[in-house]
Amino acid sequence: MSDEIAKMKELLLSYVSLIAERNSFGPGGNFEYMLWDTLHGRFEDTKYVSFDEGHEVIALAVRTDSWVAYNDETRMFELIDMREWEELLSKRHN
Repeated sequence: MSDEIAKMKELLLSYVSLIAERNSFGPGGNFEYMLWDTLHGRFEDTKYVSFDEGHEVIALAVRTDSWVAYNDETRMFELIDMREWEELLSKRHN
């Protein structure tokens, strides 16, 4: 993994964690799903992020092919591959 991609992944993880905290989401509050639903297909100010923040989060997710998921065991957000995230999304609707 290039240094640039590694830095972008760290930034994505930090960004989503800070946004969750700013919006008063506690551990296991499913913020990553709500943020995904809010940003998916939109480029506008949202309940959780401004247009600029949303644009940055989307760009980082696309460039790193990653998303953020909460790990119940470690009680922390972690990055996961976009394919894994899409599997979690498909299970959520079943």
